[in-house]
Amino acid sequence: MFGSKKTFCSDNVHLSDKFGIQEFHYSLGLGTVEEAYQMYDFLDELNIKNFRYIIFWWEVERKKGVYDWSRHDKLINYLKSKGLNILITFYGGNYLYDHLTKDYQKGKFSFKGAPPEGFPPCSSPALEGWLNFVEATVKRYGRFVKVWEIWNEENSGEFWQPVPNAVEYSLLLKATSLRIRKKQPEAFIIMGGVTVKPGFDKFLVSCFKLGALDYVNAVGIHPYRKLPEGTFNIFGRRNQQSFEEEIRDLRNLIAGYKQNIEIWDTESGYMNFENKSNLIAQAKYLLRSMLVEYAAGLKGLTYFKLAQTEENPTLFTGIVSIDRKKALPAYTAYKALSHILGSDLVKFKKSIVKKIGQDRIRLDFYYKQNKPIIAYWLIRQIDDKIVFTTRKLEIEGLKKKFSFRLFDVLNNKYLPFGKYKYNKEKQITIFYKLPLSDYPFVLLGE
Repeated sequence: MFGSKKTFCSDNVHLSDKFGIQEFHYSLGLGTVEEAYQMYDFLDELNIKNFRYIIFWWEVERKKGVYDWSRHDKLINYLKSKGLNILITFYGGNYLYDHLTKDYQKGKFSFKGAPPEGFPPCSSPALEGWLNFVEATVKRYGRFVKVWEIWNEENSGEFWQPVPNAVEYSLLLKATSLRIRKKQPEAFIIMGGVTVKPGFDKFLVSCFKLGALDYVNAVGIHPYRKLPEGTFNIFGRRNQQSFEEEIRDLRNLIAGYKQNIEIWDTESGYMNFENKSNLIAQAKYLLRSMLVEYAAGLKGLTYFKLAQTEENPTLFTGIVSIDRKKALPAYTAYKALSHILGSDLVKFKKSIVKKIGQDRIRLDFYYKQNKPIIAYWLIRQIDDKIVFTTRKLEIEGLKKKFSFRLFDVLNNKYLPFGKYKYNKEKQITIFYKLPLSDYPFVLLGE
């Protein structure tokens, strides 16, 4: 196993509900079960609580009414043995109920080359088959799975073919939710995570008007974006100045239709547009995006993804190499971050952005048992180069003097730093030569 088992929280039994990860490679039937176990063992050193597990309908039911659970039984039981909360996503059409091959070959779809499982079960026979599959899944795994997500990126032509349709999805959502709660009344149900294309807001409004929120506990989002601090609705309206403002607007939009609905990030990660391996950029993105989403109050932060194949090292990158059975820099970074903040005793306080010359520096303030934890970094575009400098930095609002240690989250080590002093009258802590980069350092108050 990569790295040491040293942690940075003495109360590891208290895991935050914030952090999670997903992996669909093995639930889709790829790789061996033994290989999956090896990859899942890397989760042991991540201080995370949630695992998103996708069950593809067509992969389970290859003969009408006959379900093959053998692989899922092994994988889900192994994950559960690690104390993880498993979120199951129901997804995918089935050739047994909809004969789609001819139309698919004629190219009648908005996203050519998309996987056939992206066809939703909209016909009456397909919907009934789907609901039976859902009920069978809840019956089998409901004794230890309480969180269910209905579909995946239904506002995308890739995953809802031939074109996204809010009416069709809302009907599927309602029927599926009712079937889940027939078997498990206390189920926590998430509306399938919407993605950036072609903009999520109009699609969600259509669903909300159709009563979709009456059947869920949370709205799922997949906030992929180039700048962690920036908007993810990159193909929709462009008036948001920050990620937090965008989430605030989404939260207000939801509240206009129904109260007490959470927002879950059920999938997001580093999108490598340069078509080359950018492992340091991925690690920096993971750290900054997780902190920004934590501060925005999102639930179930689910990084995409665990496993990385050498055959496809670009665009969406995992944090552990399947072929080399080796942890990548993003794994080390996630491990360190999860051990610093992955405790129920850690509470987010506020986030501010300071401008010093041409630089914008973000500071996120947390407290653990009245001791400050301050993550800070330069807001810059993500790339594979390491930016390193030092700055005089004044941090306001600390009500007393603390001793500080400085932790480099990317490199998983403590760093020396210059002198600092506390002005009691102004409640300002002045750091005279503080290390600064475009990835987070963390000041740990003692």
